[in-house]
Amino acid sequence: MSLSRAVLRTEGIILNSFRLRDADRMVVIFTKEQGKLKAVMKAASKARNRFAANAEIGHLVDAGIFFRTPQSETGRIIELTIRNPFVSLRQSIERIMVLSYVLNLVEETWPWHDPHPSFYVLFKSMLERVDAAEDPHQVRSLLRVFELRLLFFLGIHPALDRCGNCGEKTTAAVSLDTRSMTVLCPSCALSVRKTGRNEKYDRVGRDGGNEILEMSKGLVRFYHDSLAQSGAVESVTLTKAVDDGSRNFFKSVFLNYLGKKLNVLEVRKELV
Repeated sequence: MSLSRAVLRTEGIILNSFRLRDADRMVVIFTKEQGKLKAVMKAASKARNRFAANAEIGHLVDAGIFFRTPQSETGRIIELTIRNPFVSLRQSIERIMVLSYVLNLVEETWPWHDPHPSFYVLFKSMLERVDAAEDPHQVRSLLRVFELRLLFFLGIHPALDRCGNCGEKTTAAVSLDTRSMTVLCPSCALSVRKTGRNEKYDRVGRDGGNEILEMSKGLVRFYHDSLAQSGAVESVTLTKAVDDGSRNFFKSVFLNYLGKKLNVLEVRKELV
């Protein structure tokens, strides 16, 4: 971070931008050094503001943000230049929806002012890879890998090699209690289905039954291959069944474990 006279100079990705009173705009930026933050762009709708066109969502930018005090939650944009506009992601409705999904996913899930340089590298590389990708199957694979690695950075990465209740070593395919994020062996999974209760974690699912997710051998392998990556995101071979299973896993984690319904998942239904 370069900080001089309360000015943060940083690289970042524009997550969102919306109009405030008068001609001002609020810009949500995911920055390399400070994580997700908010900054006001004064007189953004007026012709004399030379930075306004650079604040389009999805732009990779170099920003200068003024904070009145180190404790200020919201800054003011004083510089904004485009580093990469990701042009290819704006050339079709399908690409625009992918861009929108990735940006909204990060905006909905990542906490404010929580910097994580490794996740920033992942996020930036995700946009770069999808921008360059020509094959829809590669885009689909990148999206699934990004979702799983996002969960990892949010601290959600269940071990899949041993039953969380009895400790028995599991086989290649597993059952996952998505309320407690614990893997279950066949006998423990059967018990939870019958009783609707995971006794060790004392969690009861909706309608009297825990949400048990069956993870196939292919999905478990895809999960491990995704989390084994470091740095930039890379596509992994993805079958239709694994794609569907990974989508369901990601949705179940937020709905059942975190108790949060992501609005952005409604957009995902229409993606590749």
